[in-house]
Amino acid sequence: MIFGLILTGCFAALSLGLHQLRLSGFDAAFSALALRLHTPGLTWFMLVVTNLGSAAAIISVDLAAAAWIWRVRTRAGSISGRGAARDGMLTILVALVGSFLMNSLLKFVFHRVRPDLFPLTPALGYSYPSGHAMSSIAFYAVVAYVISVTLASLAQPARPRAGLRPLTLGILAGLVTLMVGASRVYLGVHYASDVVGGYLAGGAWALLCLAWFERSEAGRGERDSGRAAAEPRQGEERSAANGR
Repeated sequence: MIFGLILTGCFAALSLGLHQLRLSGFDAAFSALALRLHTPGLTWFMLVVTNLGSAAAIISVDLAAAAWIWRVRTRAGSISGRGAARDGMLTILVALVGSFLMNSLLKFVFHRVRPDLFPLTPALGYSYPSGHAMSSIAFYAVVAYVISVTLASLAQPARPRAGLRPLTLGILAGLVTLMVGASRVYLGVHYASDVVGGYLAGGAWALLCLAWFERSEAGRGERDSGRAAAEPRQGEERSAANGR
């Protein structure tokens, strides 16, 4: 939660600088750099990358991740497994829907017009904060974490490489998020400060969602421990009752 508050404070500071027109030099420098980097091959690559932050791509990954989590967590048929699957799926869904709604609200509040220097792809609506950047960090970070927790619950001590999976997922999520943000500046549909603002707001939202998820996981662990401790006592009580 502390890191979430820090990100929120940084977003507020960035928004204040934007309101006071202190970021024009920062944005102009990155826009000029993007213009100098333009090549047909890189433009094609950026057009592909930017789609990873689109609503269609994120919703598709959301459905696939939710289906996988439900199948893996409920395989044993336990109540705890179904609860874990439900919480994981709900966390991903809230991260996705919440980031979309928050971005729409923030864009309405700030009313920043998009750059019109060299747009290489169509883009609608206001510019700040970047919806692609905000949704990417909020969604992919949460998906990577929830899947990592799911894999950890299945990991076997005899498999030392199992611990590399969360790291790999984290690196992939980070790379996708960074590339999506860079693509928005390269394609000329966002200022660099739009992307930074999207990262800050989306990161704060992701941390809030994960804090709730961790609390749910901790509560379920306590309940499972309580049930495991109660089962031997119940067995002894039944045996004593049968003996009488």
